[in-house]
Amino acid sequence: MFLMKLTKGFLTLTAGLSVCHATELYKRVSTQDMDSFKGALLLKNGQQTSCEIALMRDTQGLVSANCLDYTDDSAKTVDMNTKYEVAISAGNDGTYGAFKVTKITPNPGYDPASFANNLAVIQFENGGRTQFTNY
Repeated sequence: MFLMKLTKGFLTLTAGLSVCHATELYKRVSTQDMDSFKGALLLKNGQQTSCEIALMRDTQGLVSANCLDYTDDSAKTVDMNTKYEVAISAGNDGTYGAFKVTKITPNPGYDPASFANNLAVIQFENGGRTQFTNY
């Protein structure tokens, strides 16, 4: 097993097999500037999170289960009192907006202590679009 370590701006593997200079870090854009990114982000109560969504269809995607709020410590029941939205931008073609989440299904094997099976399917409205542009 290799361990990664950040030292003086360099990301290194403890085995010394690889060195990656880590000075070009980019701050996530705000949802006010949706034209500057391509992809999808999770919003909670109207606030941007650092959770990206892998879009599978025009109304469905995958998100890390640890990005969600739960009603219990076992992380089995998603707290739907939290207002979840999916912010989507396809860049220059004008496909962007925040879409209401209608259903969230965390992986039944998700363990919040170890982050094992850290995945959830998220379903959302798409504003009447039949499909998003795929680049």
